[in-house]
Amino acid sequence: MMNEMPSPKTAINATADVILVTVAAEGGAWTRHAEDRSGYLVPKRAQRLVTAVSFAGRKWSRWQLPGGEELLRISLGRDGLQVMHLDDDEVVHAALTEVGAHVGSELRPSAIRISRWPGAFTQYRPGHHRMIDRITSQLPPTLALAGAPYHGIGIPACVRSGRLAAAKLVEALGAVAE
Repeated sequence: MMNEMPSPKTAINATADVILVTVAAEGGAWTRHAEDRSGYLVPKRAQRLVTAVSFAGRKWSRWQLPGGEELLRISLGRDGLQVMHLDDDEVVHAALTEVGAHVGSELRPSAIRISRWPGAFTQYRPGHHRMIDRITSQLPPTLALAGAPYHGIGIPACVRSGRLAAAKLVEALGAVAE
């Protein structure tokens, strides 16, 4: 008999809200900070609202902009840092001011998009991976867990998790079909 599994609320831990500000901005002197980099994380001790910045056109070539503009994806919010209460003007002001200070130059955006993602990032608590291993070991062979709440929140981690789950299910169902 299988042990009782924890409720989804227990298994998932907590989440953090994130606001993503996508900015098309004129390049210039500040782009020297972007050379050979796909972005940066703001150290927790230096964080205000901005936690990370991606230079999207350097990360994904299909997102490169013409005319010397750069596409930045600016993340605000993390575990313990509430941001959803901020209005759009406050979000844009924080994003442009803080990133401008990081790169040493004022950003002059030609376009801005704000995306709000409540509960977007799972926040793993101590013992999370042991708990997920225990749950996974109790699953029937035709059931697999995949995605951010279980095996990593980044896109590459989620893709890897999905592929591993699919391979497990194909193997299990292939054995059943024979």
